[in-house]
Amino acid sequence: MCYNQFRYTIRYRKGVRNIARLADVRQAHGMTQEELAKASGVHRVTIARIETGEVSPMAETLKRLADALGVLVDDLMKAG
Repeated sequence: MCYNQFRYTIRYRKGVRNIARLADVRQAHGMTQEELAKASGVHRVTIARIETGEVSPMAETLKRLADALGVLVDDLMKAG
């Protein structure tokens, strides 16, 4: 599988693309997008785009966000 096919597969697989829990977990921790950006080193605009489903985060980005929130990556991906 070439790199572009891999990116397409990751981007459009429902389980990876839907990181809707990020906003819920962030808000439950009382953090703004700006605070999460500073804590994780991920740009605030990127966080907003992930929360709206506009982009799919790479594994490293998910790990940085999860670490900053003190949760597991799986917690950001669980439904409901």
